Amino acid sequence: MEITEELGANYLVLEDRVKEEDRYLLRMLTENYIKNLLSCRCGYRNEEAVLKYEVSNMHSLVTEYEHSILSSTELENMLLELLSIGTRAREYLLDEKNIVYNPEYMFVDVEDDSLNLLCVPYETDEMIALHHMNKGRYYFLADFLLDKVDHNDEKAVKIAYEFYRMSKEELFSLEKFCTYIKRLQTDSKESKLTESEAVCTMPHEEKVDSFLTDPKDDVISTGRESKKTFSIRSFLQKRRERKEDDIKMPDGIVTVDDYWGASDDEDVIKCSGVRPEEEEDDDNLTMFFDVSEQEVHRIVWYENGKEQTKVLTSWPVVLGKQKGTDNLCINDPSVSRRHARLNCRNNSIFIEDLGSKNGTFMNGRKVKSGEEIPISAEDRLQLGRVALSIIS
Repeated sequence: MEITEELGANYLVLEDRVKEEDRYLLRMLTENYIKNLLSCRCGYRNEEAVLKYEVSNMHSLVTEYEHSILSSTELENMLLELLSIGTRAREYLLDEKNIVYNPEYMFVDVEDDSLNLLCVPYETDEMIALHHMNKGRYYFLADFLLDKVDHNDEKAVKIAYEFYRMSKEELFSLEKFCTYIKRLQTDSKESKLTESEAVCTMPHEEKVDSFLTDPKDDVISTGRESKKTFSIRSFLQKRRERKEDDIKMPDGIVTVDDYWGASDDEDVIKCSGVRPEEEEDDDNLTMFFDVSEQEVHRIVWYENGKEQTKVLTSWPVVLGKQKGTDNLCINDPSVSRRHARLNCRNNSIFIEDLGSKNGTFMNGRKVKSGEEIPISAEDRLQLGRVALSIIS
C-alpha cells in the first residue's frame, strides 16, 4: 500500500487482486457512497490494475495522534464510531473482515473530524499474516490505543487494556465490547448521581471533610478490583517506560510558593537574593528564582476582529481548530483542524503545513505539506484567511 498524488488529489493505491466470485464486493464499493468508508475506484498504474482510495484532506490515526493522547471520552467515541461503521458496511453486504483496522490506514478527515476506514474486497497480505500468527484483525489497533491512551486517565487505561485483552479472544466482536463501554458509561452516570445525592444529604461539616480528602488516600488493598488495577499498571510499566513531563518554566521572577513544582537542578534554576545560611534565621523567608534568561516566544493573531496572544511554552505546537493539550485553537472556518505545526530548535522557530485544505503561507509563499521552513519576527504568516506573527 502506498499513497500517491494525481491531479491534486491523494490516493491510497492497492493492487487489484479481486477474484471473480468477489467482484460484487468491488461493485458495492465503487458504485455506492458509503459513509465513513474510503471511496474506491478502479484504475491502472504501469499497465497494472489497481484500486484507488481517495484520502485527500485526511490524516492517518498515526499522524493525528503523533503529538497528542487519547482521553477516555475520545476512546469511547472512537470505538462506538467503529461499531457504527461496521454496521453500515453490512447494509451493503460488506463483511467486517474486509475492513482494515490498522491505524496507518485509518484516516481522520481534517474538516469534520470523522473517521474513515479502508475496506478491501479481498484478503490483503497483512490480513493473511495476522491469520497465520493467530493475531486478531484488531491487533495493530489495540496496540496503538494502549500506546496513545492518557495514562493519567484511569478510565481510559481500563478501556484500552480491556480492548487489548479481549481483542485476542477468538469470539471477540466490536458489538460485544461496545456493550461493555455502554455499561461503563451507565455505571459512571449512576455513580455520579449517587455521590451527588450523598453530598446533598451530608451535614455541613462532613461535606467540608469530603472535599478536603484526597481520593488517592482511599487505597483498596484487597479484593478483585485492586488486583486488576495493579495488573494493568504493571503491564503498562513493563510495556514501555513513561517519560517525565518537561518542566514548563514561566518568565520573570517567581517565588517558591508560586512555582513549587520546579526542578532541583541548579543548571535549570538559579537561586538569587538571600544566602542559604540566612534561611534558618527567618521562618517567613521568601526565595526567588530567576528564570528571565529564557527566551520567550509569543504568537499573535486576530480572531473575530479581536487580537489574541499566547505564550508558547512547549513544543511542538499544532495550530488549528482541534482543541488539545499541545494545540493552539484558532476558531476560523478557513483553518483546518490540524492546519500547521510550529517547532523550536536552538531558539529558531520552524513552521510546517499539515496537509491543510486552504494552505499555509509565509510572506505570500505557500508552504508545501511536510516542508519545514524557519521563520523570524519579521515574517508574515497566514493560515487560510487568518494572519499571525511570532514575537520573540
